[in-house]
Amino acid sequence: EIVVIVSFLFAALYYGASALNVTKPVYFSLIISGGENGSFRSSGGIPSIDIALEAVQSRRILPGYNLTYDRVRNSKCTRTDSLDAFFQETQDGTVPKIAVIGCGCSTATEPVAEISHYWNITQISFSAASPGLSDMQETVQALLQNHSLLWHLCPFHSGGA
Repeated sequence: EIVVIVSFLFAALYYGASALNVTKPVYFSLIISGGENGSFRSSGGIPSIDIALEAVQSRRILPGYNLTYDRVRNSKCTRTDSLDAFFQETQDGTVPKIAVIGCGCSTATEPVAEISHYWNITQISFSAASPGLSDMQETVQALLQNHSLLWHLCPFHSGGA
């Protein structure tokens, strides 16, 4: 699971970094489901993400870059709060983000997954399992349409991006 997260972040960095003119450090957004009233909580994934980041840095997988996040936002496992957290991350103006890890539960992840590609931001979820997130053609299409070389190599691409 950690390898998948790091692989997607590397892909986002490799294909998206030049458009952002990023230099050290490189940030991603971290949105977890802190759940209200005993609902789903994904905050237990934070230590795994920190371990993965430490492994990337210590192995010099991304030489010259420091992959990191600057804050953790809470989606509260709701559509509205997850969108609010996403917009806070994209509009805060502090640093550009290359990816979003989160939003935890499927209810919170789906609305962000539907719009994140408009900001050229790759989304990775470590705990969402909705069938709506499993449509590979739609998922790959949303991911790759912002990266024109890969988009044109996509087998189901039938026209202009």
